[in-house]
Amino acid sequence: VHQLFGVLQWFDLLIRPKLSVYSAIYDFTISDSPDAVPLPERVLAELACSLCLCMFWRCDLRRRFLPMLGATDASLSYGLGASIVRASEEMVRTVARWAEKQGAFVVMDGDAAKSLSAERMLEAR
Repeated sequence: VHQLFGVLQWFDLLIRPKLSVYSAIYDFTISDSPDAVPLPERVLAELACSLCLCMFWRCDLRRRFLPMLGATDASLSYGLGASIVRASEEMVRTVARWAEKQGAFVVMDGDAAKSLSAERMLEAR
């Protein structure tokens, strides 16, 4: 149940309101007991509801890119932040392609990119 729930949650991030389906599953999966326990009806009902609603995961990947680029703070120290910059659709498409590579990262401040590249697998864009 825990593994199935993890997969469902990952896909539910595409349609975040769908996460509101879960309540009993959270309580059921929080236990670290190695003992086998029967599956409560409420948990089974939430799993069935989630699977019925999975048709809303569909996402049209042919849609045009928005003319803006967003970024969040992914630093190793505590901090929350986000930035948005207007950019051409072509620039956003290019950045999206960079993001597909493992270890790739984009920095919106050119001077910071030089110092950060030494710590990473790939060079900053």
